Amino acid sequence: MTEQKFKVPFIEGTQAIKEVLEACNELGLMWFDCSVPPEQIHTLFKQQSEFAYGVLTTSDADTKDSKSMVFWDFWLDLEIYSNYKGRKVIAQKIETLINYLSDSEDGGGFTLLCEKLSAGSYNLLSISTGKLHIGLPERGEIGVWQYGSIPLVLHLEQKKEEVNN
Repeated sequence: MTEQKFKVPFIEGTQAIKEVLEACNELGLMWFDCSVPPEQIHTLFKQQSEFAYGVLTTSDADTKDSKSMVFWDFWLDLEIYSNYKGRKVIAQKIETLINYLSDSEDGGGFTLLCEKLSAGSYNLLSISTGKLHIGLPERGEIGVWQYGSIPLVLHLEQKKEEVNN
């Protein structure tokens, strides 16, 4: 047996974030992987006059290696879409999401994310965001859309574990 040096957090990090976001009742969003075509998502909501949803998009990981530990900065871009004609819904959803993810009370997003990640290969040290963004309205065949994005960064400590070669 040899010590595994790096375990890249793409799969575990994305899964943990998705589960924690889906647990946020205040947000009221269904979350989709970016591989799901928008047309398929819109079909799910066709009976609703107004709706919003979230998409987990691009991700990046950067390691900070020390002699005894491996630390990661794991980025996952979250996008929120709404067919509401203004910025208000997107702004409210971004604010709710940021407050939820920073909540370390029992049942808060930070606490849930710590639990999910520590059940796997990582300890969550902190969460930060990049620049929050609300884009210009997008016009398409199905109407006018508003969107916003949140570059979420998880600062992780990789647990030491032994693996077979």
